[in-house]
Amino acid sequence: MALVLAALCAVGYPLRAALVRCHVPPAVSLMALGVCVGPSILHLLPHDWLASRSVLSKAAFVVLLLRAGLGLPPTRLRGVIGPALLFGIIPVAVELLALAGLSRTIFDRWDLCILAGFLIAAVSPAVILPTMLTQKDLGRGASRFVPDRIIGQTIVNAFVAQTGILLFISVATNEADVARTMALLPVTLLGGILVGATAGWLLRVDPLLRRNSGSAGNPCLAAYLALAMAMAVYFGCAELGLETVFATLTIGVVLRRRLDAYEPQLRVELKRVWGIAEIVLFVNLGSQIDINRLGEAGLLMNLAAIVAAALTLRLLVAHLLGYRTQLTAHERAYATVANIPKATIQAVFGAVPLAVFLERRPDDAVLQDAGQTLLVMAVLAIVMTAPLGAVLIDRLGARWLTERESGPK
Repeated sequence: MALVLAALCAVGYPLRAALVRCHVPPAVSLMALGVCVGPSILHLLPHDWLASRSVLSKAAFVVLLLRAGLGLPPTRLRGVIGPALLFGIIPVAVELLALAGLSRTIFDRWDLCILAGFLIAAVSPAVILPTMLTQKDLGRGASRFVPDRIIGQTIVNAFVAQTGILLFISVATNEADVARTMALLPVTLLGGILVGATAGWLLRVDPLLRRNSGSAGNPCLAAYLALAMAMAVYFGCAELGLETVFATLTIGVVLRRRLDAYEPQLRVELKRVWGIAEIVLFVNLGSQIDINRLGEAGLLMNLAAIVAAALTLRLLVAHLLGYRTQLTAHERAYATVANIPKATIQAVFGAVPLAVFLERRPDDAVLQDAGQTLLVMAVLAIVMTAPLGAVLIDRLGARWLTERESGPK
């Protein structure tokens, strides 16, 4: 496994760097690498890696969530929570309903249509959050907390998507009680947040970040300890049935409050770790793509039309909601554009339905075919939106967000 990771990094780092210069987002270049080394073409990935790729992809997602939590100052949370809930739920719900309705042309069952809606309606934390953290570092949109609002709505969107995906996978295999799950949702959410807050408070990495006459500090070790705790919370909460996204995010928020001046050192180290985690995440998605399915032109055109129509409706609703805020016209437009890129949730969960259907219903050809279609749909959504969205939110930030406005960083 270590040798495979080293080989992927040896190829992935220069490939990603070269194509980023051509304005190709890492998600696309690394996913293409995954297609090449995966079973569809070269079949270079060993069985042990393929068997573990779901866990590895979720571990990479944990790195991103911890970074996002560290990027949210506690002093801004109160002003961000309301807009995050509004813009993280309503536009998503509109796109989800559109996707579910239009997917009836593909699937014969409503549970699979709704599952497709949750899977595709999620925007990409992997594309959006690093860019927003960069905008924050440059002081862009600080007075009205534009990057923080977008980070908040992205995390809420990720929570909604993950919860819906897991729920409707179970519904599709007749293993879920929807009413009971929805009733317990507040308990699982609050429980996950409490676990994350406790873990963040107990995690004492402060001495490793301090530099004084007796110690030079060890921010690298501090980052690995923080990641170990975040992994334990994410996977532990999943086993306990608690919410995982907000649990992991809360660790970062609490650490930021506790570490104060030492927090930037931890953020720098985690950014380096993300360089590896990003390769793992998107190469794993690419390795699960069935090239034969991508050759079905009729299916691809139908899926592309569904994704484009639903996304257009979402952007319209998100822009109209922006008029209820105090954002400027350019800031509203920028927040709307942040609804475009899709990659992370689709990368982490794109192949999960197929894997679960194969495990729980090995003799159900209909479900297995649906799982393959969902995977193709997830990949298509990434290819259609990630390059465009990544370029737009990166370049338009310099034009539409004022730099060095007043307000805390």
